[in-house]
Amino acid sequence: VVDTDLQLISNPEKMKVIITKEEFDKHGKNISDSNLNPWFLVKGLVFDGSSFLDDHPGGAEAILGVTGEDATDQFMSIHSDDAKRMLATMQVGVLEGFSQDTNDNEENGDLTPGATFLRPKFWKKVELISREDVSEDSAIFTFKLETPEQKFGLPAGKHVFVKMNSLQGKSVVRTYTPISDDSLLGKMQLLIKIYRPKGDFQGGKLTSALDLLKVGESIEVKGPFGPFSYNGNGNYELKPKVENHADNILMVSGGSGITPNFVVAKRILSDCEKDHTKMCLVSCNNNECDILLRPQLEEYARKYPNSFSAVYFLSNKKTIRPDWDGYVGYVNGDALDKITQDWKIDSTLVLCCGPPPMNNAVKAWAEQKGILDDHLFSF
Repeated sequence: VVDTDLQLISNPEKMKVIITKEEFDKHGKNISDSNLNPWFLVKGLVFDGSSFLDDHPGGAEAILGVTGEDATDQFMSIHSDDAKRMLATMQVGVLEGFSQDTNDNEENGDLTPGATFLRPKFWKKVELISREDVSEDSAIFTFKLETPEQKFGLPAGKHVFVKMNSLQGKSVVRTYTPISDDSLLGKMQLLIKIYRPKGDFQGGKLTSALDLLKVGESIEVKGPFGPFSYNGNGNYELKPKVENHADNILMVSGGSGITPNFVVAKRILSDCEKDHTKMCLVSCNNNECDILLRPQLEEYARKYPNSFSAVYFLSNKKTIRPDWDGYVGYVNGDALDKITQDWKIDSTLVLCCGPPPMNNAVKAWAEQKGILDDHLFSF
């Protein structure tokens, strides 16, 4: 059987270059020489990720987190054929004695439960303890950590990898941002939109399986990952150890893309006596019933009127009630101008998470306003 994925990720010129385990380990988890680049494995091939550290959509941590590891599961589950072809340009060689049956991704490290749950180099199981359906196609899944007092350990703005078997029995990995923070001890919550089978569409590979997950069953998570983190008092990072500042944050969210923006807002409001950052969260949906976390957003707006506001866009005009007081249509520059009219644009951070047309519209508006790249980020 021809492995088409292996063909896509391989560089014929590098297939005869044999990398010893000793050499691979030098570029692994504990790189001591700053001149050595981070290497990782996919399907037995060795790749150098250094050239893509700055440009990876998941941030440098997504590559550094698998340094010295077999990243086959998460890479093959997430990436497109174009990304697989790009990986071929990073190939260094083939690992000596590698067998496809070898599971190098199961690490032999100390996994004794600590104060925080997450470990960026280890897959760890969490057990489902409850599910709350919040719309026709979305639910909040609550998982139990290792101990009742344990913190999950996810900085605001970061995400995790989630892994489970699809309905076809194949391992699938996806990225999600939990809506819970470290104030919820011993638990972790995911707000997930379920893509169920319909017509010719077979459904989401991971969400279809998650939809059938029973209380007491487990998934695996790994993290934190992502280039963005909110550090408090208007300070944030888009690159490791390069801190920026904003007095105002415009958070534009499409559907379930609300989760990373919601977590950043929650982080700011949890410390609003010291953190005076002003926020507006823009939630864009087809129908009013699709607005996720609306009770929490409206509670925040009532409780913290000087810090937080929420604005809604509905695009399906047929279902909009006559007394709807939000925006109708898609997010646009005129509306964003109105929302930010009292803000200093040079001290405004724009965060967006949603479908590409929405993200592109927000980016075009931001560029027209002179908002620079270090004040503009798409999750």
